[in-house]
Amino acid sequence: MDLSIIIPHYKTLKLTEGCEESIFKYTKGLDFEVIVVDNASNDGSGGYLKKKFSKIKVIENKKNLGFGEACNIGASKAEGEYLCLLNSDILLKENIFPEALLYFSKNIKLGILAPRLVSENGSIQYSGGSFPSLSNIFFWSFFIDDLPFFKKSPNAYHMEDKSFYQRQKYFDWLQAACWVMPKKIYQKLAGFNSKYFMYVEDIDFCYRLSLAGYHVLLAPGLKVLHLQKGKASEESIKGEYRGLWLFFKTYRPGFGLVLLKFLLIANAFFRYFIFGILLVNAKRKKDYFQALGRIAKFRA
Repeated sequence: MDLSIIIPHYKTLKLTEGCEESIFKYTKGLDFEVIVVDNASNDGSGGYLKKKFSKIKVIENKKNLGFGEACNIGASKAEGEYLCLLNSDILLKENIFPEALLYFSKNIKLGILAPRLVSENGSIQYSGGSFPSLSNIFFWSFFIDDLPFFKKSPNAYHMEDKSFYQRQKYFDWLQAACWVMPKKIYQKLAGFNSKYFMYVEDIDFCYRLSLAGYHVLLAPGLKVLHLQKGKASEESIKGEYRGLWLFFKTYRPGFGLVLLKFLLIANAFFRYFIFGILLVNAKRKKDYFQALGRIAKFRA
C-alpha cells in the first residue's frame, strides 16, 4: 500500500466527515487507506463514520490521549509505505498525494513534506518557523518580530511573512496539520513524544528529525484548505506555553528555564493587557489570565 492517512478525531464529527469526503473525492492514482483515531469522543461519531465510509478504519480510544499519541496509535496500525498525518479540519481541493510522494524519490534526506495551508478566502496561513530559542521567544513575547524589519527574519519562532510561504523552502518546523512522510522515518523516531498532549509536539518531532539528519520541506505548489486556523482557544494558548516549557526542559535545561519562565509570563501578560483589556475582549482576558496562573506553576 502506498499511503496511510491518519486523522485524529475528538468531537469534530462534521469536520472529520468533510475531511474524509474530500479525501475520497480527490485522491486518485495510488493505493491508500484512511485511519480515524477517535480520542474518546463518546458521542457515537466513531460508529457513524465507520458506517458512512465503509473503507475506513476506526480506532476508538478509551480516553482522550491527545493529538500526538493518537497519531502514534494510528501509525502502529498503518499498512502504507508513507503516512499522512491530517487534522480533521483539513479539506483537500486537489489530488496532492501522488505528487507529494514523488518528492521523496528525489530527496533521500527529506523527512516531512507539507503543503501550503490556505484559508477559505484563499489567503496564505503562516504555519512554521525556527526552533524555539531564548532570543526568538524574547522577540515573540515583546512583539518585536511583528516589526517590519524583524518580520522577515528567518530565525523567528513564528514566521509570519507571506514571502516565506510563496516558494519551496526548508523550515525548522511546520505545523502538523498535513504532514506526509515515510513510515520508516516515523518509526525510527518512535513517533510523537506522548508527554505533549497537544501543541508543540510537532516542533519536538521536527527537532528530533533534524538531529537524525532529515529535513522539513514546504511545497507551496500543493495546497490544502485549513478551516479553523487562527481560532485561538484557552487550550491552544495554555498548550503552547506548556509545550514550550517541556521543549526547553528536554533540550535546553538549566538556567535558561528561569529566563524562559520570565519570557512566558511577559508574553501572557502583554497579551492579557493588550487583547483582553485595551481591546476589551473578555474571552482573551480570561484565557491569558488563566495562562498566567498556569505558567506560574511551571517547575524545572
